Amino acid sequence: MKRIAIAALVATLVAPAAFATQFPQLLTNNDISEIRAVAPNADLSNLTFDQAARLAAALHGGKGTHLGAEVRSILN
Repeated sequence: MKRIAIAALVATLVAPAAFATQFPQLLTNNDISEIRAVAPNADLSNLTFDQAARLAAALHGGKGTHLGAEVRSILN
C-alpha cells in the first residue's frame, strides 16, 4: 500500500515537467531590449515559437530599414 501511495505522489510531482514544452531560447535579453526600443508597447510575455523565430530573423537578418514596422506586423 505504501508503494502505491509513494508512486502516486512521485507521479503527481513529476507529471507537470513531463508535459511542459521547452522551446530553445531564441531571443536574448539584448534582442528583447532592441525590440522594446522600436516597439515600446510590445507585449513579449506570451510569444509563440514562430513569433520568436520571426523576431530573431528580423533582428539578425540585416535589413534593419523598417525594423519597427516588421516587429509590429509579427506581433499583431
